[in-house]
Order: sequence, then C-alpha cells, then structure tokens
Amino acid sequence: MAVNGRSVVEKALARGNGILRLEPSWVARDFLPPGRRLGLAERDYQVGDRGWICERWIGSTTRADNRVGPSDEGLSYIAGDERMTLRDAVAAAPDLVMGAEYARTHKGLGRLAKIFDFAARIPYHIHQRQKDVDKLGRTSKEEAYYFPDGVDMGPHPETFFGVHPSIVERKQFDLLLPYLVEWKDDLILRYARAYLQVPDEGFHLPSGGLHAPGTALTIELQEDSDVFAMIAS
Repeated sequence: MAVNGRSVVEKALARGNGILRLEPSWVARDFLPPGRRLGLAERDYQVGDRGWICERWIGSTTRADNRVGPSDEGLSYIAGDERMTLRDAVAAAPDLVMGAEYARTHKGLGRLAKIFDFAARIPYHIHQRQKDVDKLGRTSKEEAYYFPDGVDMGPHPETFFGVHPSIVERKQFDLLLPYLVEWKDDLILRYARAYLQVPDEGFHLPSGGLHAPGTALTIELQEDSDVFAMIAS
C-alpha cells in the first residue's frame, strides 16, 4: 500500500508540476440553510437527508462528523484517474506532501482550511478543550476566521462570543440553565456580546470559547478536527 500510494503521489505531483491538485470537497450540514455563495448550481445545494451543502473543505484530511452522510465526507481526494484521499497520500508519502522537515516532526497535516456559507447564524456552541476530548480520542481545535471583501455579508453579520463579564464576576451561571432545559430558541444569546463581522478582517477563537458565528461568508483555518457541542437550539 505504501509503495503504490507513494507512486500515486509522485505521478500526481509530476502532473501538477509540483502542485498536488485536489478535487473539491463539499460538506453538508442539516441544522442550517446554505448561504448559496459557494458557486454551485441551485439544484446542487439540496442533498436530501444530509441537509444542504454549506461548506467547502480545502486540503482536508478530516472527516466530517455528521449524523448522516458518506463515510468519506470532508476528505479531499487527489485529482486524477487513480483516486486517493489526501489522508492516505500523507500517510504514504509524508515527505512529498508536507516536506521532509515538517514530516519529521508531525504525524499529519494537523490543519484544516474551509469556507463556510450559512444563511442563518450558527447556533451558540463550543469546541471542547483538548483535556475534554482526550476522553473520546478526538482532537480539539482553535479557529481563525477571515471575512473576504466584496461578498454579501448575509442577514446577520455579527458573531456572539462568551457571556457578559458580570455573569462570570457574580457567578450567575444559573441564568443560562433554563435555555438549556427548554431547548426551544436562541434567546440564551441575550447573555452574550455581539461583535460586527467586518469585511477583510476576522477573529481568533481559542478552544472552549462560546460563540455563535454570523452569516458572513467565512474562510477558516483550524486544527484537524470536527468536534463541537451545541449550547442553543
């Protein structure tokens, strides 16, 4: 497998004159409608029980952790007749894909770039810290967002982060509990602060931080992970 895989990578790099060309990797989500800014034909956004195509993952060795969907959803494939996932390519020829120096100190890419495109705000959620996802054998993630200029920002171009400082100072965490019990709306956001999404700018979010991203088309860089926990309906 390693010998054949390395040969596939070598041929692909030769075809691309040193560039490893990948097929588009489209990811569906079933909890929000798409913003329809990814350049697909209108008929291609709806994908049945999987929901809608809302994200394009770039150079991905990460599988999308969706309830419904193909087993390889989210994984990038090398373009060409001999289809191979980028994940397998990295395993077969890490020095060719990542460079010899990086490959000596890293087991894989460890990163995921994506474009996400929603017509509504993403529900309030967190990406668990590493000490928490260690229990599940998963990887935590930080996120860095960039909002490209010249693209429609959608109906809600603001992101909610954290909770009001007074809740932490006074330890009034019980204010949040009724919304988690009732689980019917996003009014829990009344206790968070909103920050405007500004074109050609972005945010950095450490793992463990509560957030509800707005509707700007977003280019994101993160770790090799798709873990999250929803805190709002």
